[in-house]
Amino acid sequence: MPKATGPIKYVEHQTPQTDETGKYIMHPKFVSNGKYTFADMKRSIAEHRQIGAPLFTSAITALEEDALMALAMGQEVYIGDMFIIKPKLEIRRHKDDDGKEWRKTFHEGDRIPASEVSLCGIEVRPTKAFASKFANAYYQGCSRMETGCSDKSEDNARELTIVTEMCRKKGFVTVNDLRRCFNFSAYMARKQLNDWCSGEFPKMTSEKVGYTRIYRRIGV
Repeated sequence: MPKATGPIKYVEHQTPQTDETGKYIMHPKFVSNGKYTFADMKRSIAEHRQIGAPLFTSAITALEEDALMALAMGQEVYIGDMFIIKPKLEIRRHKDDDGKEWRKTFHEGDRIPASEVSLCGIEVRPTKAFASKFANAYYQGCSRMETGCSDKSEDNARELTIVTEMCRKKGFVTVNDLRRCFNFSAYMARKQLNDWCSGEFPKMTSEKVGYTRIYRRIGV
């Protein structure tokens, strides 16, 4: 049985799905236990693998440049037997005269012209062998983190007052603003903002600006 005091931390996370009782289903959500930086890795490699930091840094730089070159040629890049990297595409975003973003819609049977496709990021996924090796040889169990992100709004009126003041100062708020201010999970922050934007008398409006959705307080 997995250890209940393992080093991988988690908190309960409320999902949008409900069960037959109408209650929201909870899932464990990973919580970072710190950062293992490139500097940390260089020190560890030098100490435990007998590979000097300059040589390791040069190898990583060469790997990065070669991977980028292969991606630019439209190839999937295999990093050893650990990761597969490939470009991530989306329908191109356009802006109308008012600055609002829109995209063309394509349906089954339509051909999407190259002019309507743009790069939206890089997809990285582990190989099955790497994931299996971690699960079978390195995974040491999980433990619940007692302090984590909240998935419940404790004082809606107080939160709205604070959000109103934030909007008054900078004009809008984002999901991340609520996460930082109220220690919400991303789902709870987004749900709360969307609740304020809905109903017969909404308190806020929302719009997409670039890759970010912003929320404005009505009347501020």
